[in-house]
Amino acid sequence: GSSSSSGGGSGPMQVVVAGCGIAGVSTAMHLSQRGARVILVDPRPPLTATSQYSTECYRDFFTDPALVPFMSRSVDILEELAGDQNEFRLNRRGYAFFAASEEGAQA
Repeated sequence: GSSSSSGGGSGPMQVVVAGCGIAGVSTAMHLSQRGARVILVDPRPPLTATSQYSTECYRDFFTDPALVPFMSRSVDILEELAGDQNEFRLNRRGYAFFAASEEGAQA
Protein backbone atom coordinates (compact mmCIF):
# COMPACT_ATOMS: atom_id res chain seq x y z
CA GLY A 1 0.00 0.00 0.00
CA SER A 2 0.97 3.59 -0.31
CA SER A 3 1.96 5.78 2.60
CA SER A 4 0.68 9.24 3.34
CA SER A 5 2.84 12.16 4.33
CA SER A 6 1.91 14.26 7.31
CA GLY A 7 2.21 18.01 7.02
CA GLY A 8 5.21 18.80 4.87
CA GLY A 9 7.35 15.94 6.20
CA SER A 10 8.45 12.84 4.38
CA GLY A 11 7.66 9.26 5.20
CA PRO A 12 4.51 7.59 6.47
CA MET A 13 1.95 9.41 8.58
CA GLN A 14 2.47 8.77 12.30
CA VAL A 15 -0.72 8.38 14.31
CA VAL A 16 -1.49 7.77 17.99
CA VAL A 17 -4.87 6.15 18.65
CA ALA A 18 -6.14 6.59 22.20
CA GLY A 19 -8.19 3.60 23.31
CA CYS A 20 -7.91 -0.08 22.44
CA GLY A 21 -11.62 -0.73 22.25
CA ILE A 22 -13.23 -2.00 19.09
CA ALA A 23 -13.32 1.48 17.54
CA GLY A 24 -9.66 2.21 18.34
CA VAL A 25 -8.40 -1.20 17.20
CA SER A 26 -10.42 -0.98 13.99
CA THR A 27 -9.18 2.57 13.31
CA ALA A 28 -5.57 1.53 13.92
CA MET A 29 -5.91 -1.50 11.64
CA HIS A 30 -7.36 0.50 8.77
CA LEU A 31 -4.80 3.30 9.11
CA SER A 32 -1.91 0.83 9.16
CA GLN A 33 -3.29 -0.92 6.07
CA ARG A 34 -3.09 2.47 4.37
CA GLY A 35 0.57 2.90 5.26
CA ALA A 36 0.40 4.87 8.51
CA ARG A 37 2.65 4.06 11.47
CA VAL A 38 0.18 3.60 14.31
CA ILE A 39 0.62 3.38 18.07
CA LEU A 40 -2.30 2.28 20.24
CA VAL A 41 -2.36 3.52 23.84
CA ASP A 42 -4.69 2.36 26.59
CA PRO A 43 -4.11 1.52 30.27
CA ARG A 44 -5.96 -1.78 29.76
CA PRO A 45 -5.34 -4.71 27.38
CA PRO A 46 -7.06 -4.44 23.97
CA LEU A 47 -10.78 -5.21 23.85
CA THR A 48 -11.14 -5.82 27.60
CA ALA A 49 -13.26 -2.92 28.84
CA THR A 50 -16.59 -2.12 27.19
CA SER A 51 -15.58 -3.85 23.95
CA GLN A 52 -15.27 -7.14 25.79
CA TYR A 53 -18.92 -6.87 26.76
CA SER A 54 -20.01 -5.40 23.44
CA THR A 55 -18.82 -8.50 21.61
CA GLU A 56 -21.40 -10.46 23.56
CA CYS A 57 -24.21 -8.59 21.80
CA TYR A 58 -23.50 -8.05 18.15
CA ARG A 59 -26.04 -8.57 15.42
CA ASP A 60 -26.86 -7.63 11.86
CA PHE A 61 -29.56 -5.08 12.56
CA PHE A 62 -30.08 -1.38 12.01
CA THR A 63 -33.27 0.64 11.81
CA ASP A 64 -32.01 1.73 8.38
CA PRO A 65 -31.87 -1.39 6.16
CA ALA A 66 -29.25 0.31 3.95
CA LEU A 67 -26.76 0.02 6.85
CA VAL A 68 -27.19 -3.73 7.39
CA PRO A 69 -24.53 -4.71 4.79
CA PHE A 70 -22.00 -2.47 6.58
CA MET A 71 -22.86 -4.07 9.93
CA SER A 72 -22.56 -7.53 8.39
CA ARG A 73 -19.10 -6.72 7.03
CA SER A 74 -17.96 -5.29 10.38
CA VAL A 75 -19.04 -8.51 12.13
CA ASP A 76 -17.11 -10.53 9.52
CA ILE A 77 -13.99 -8.39 10.11
CA LEU A 78 -14.31 -8.79 13.89
CA GLU A 79 -14.56 -12.57 13.53
CA GLU A 80 -11.59 -12.65 11.13
CA LEU A 81 -9.51 -10.64 13.62
CA ALA A 82 -10.50 -12.98 16.46
CA GLY A 83 -9.08 -15.88 14.44
CA ASP A 84 -9.47 -19.60 14.98
CA GLN A 85 -8.47 -19.22 18.63
CA ASN A 86 -11.35 -16.72 19.17
CA GLU A 87 -9.03 -14.28 20.92
CA PHE A 88 -11.85 -11.80 21.60
CA ARG A 89 -14.12 -14.45 23.12
CA LEU A 90 -16.87 -13.79 20.58
CA ASN A 91 -20.08 -15.69 21.13
CA ARG A 92 -22.55 -15.52 18.25
CA ARG A 93 -26.09 -16.14 19.45
CA GLY A 94 -29.64 -15.32 18.49
CA TYR A 95 -32.18 -12.88 19.85
CA ALA A 96 -35.85 -13.26 20.70
CA PHE A 97 -38.10 -10.22 20.95
CA PHE A 98 -41.44 -10.49 22.76
CA ALA A 99 -44.29 -8.01 23.08
CA ALA A 100 -47.38 -8.03 25.29
CA SER A 101 -49.45 -6.09 22.79
CA GLU A 102 -49.81 -5.50 19.06
CA GLU A 103 -48.51 -1.93 19.57
CA GLY A 104 -45.40 -3.31 21.24
CA ALA A 105 -44.86 -5.75 18.40
CA GLN A 106 -44.94 -2.85 15.93
CA ALA A 107 -42.40 -0.78 17.94
